[in-house]
Amino acid sequence: MALENVERLAGASQVRIRREATRSDELTLLVQDNGSGFDPASTPWHRELMSIAACVGMRGGTWTLRSPLGSGTTLTASVPAH
Repeated sequence: MALENVERLAGASQVRIRREATRSDELTLLVQDNGSGFDPASTPWHRELMSIAACVGMRGGTWTLRSPLGSGTTLTASVPAH
């Protein structure tokens, strides 16, 4: 879902995906692009982002989205590793 947003909306030429075991009981996934960025507070949520939020929430996780205009977007999702 995150990659679909990058392809359709970001205008990015690069995407980086990284999985980390930040703690022994948690897995973190980062998806970063070098696209145009957007203001999440003033942009209607696309269904893909709502789906990510629902999936992460159902697994007891948390997620953040950073997207400064002109500086790309970073989606970070952390879920319990059980």
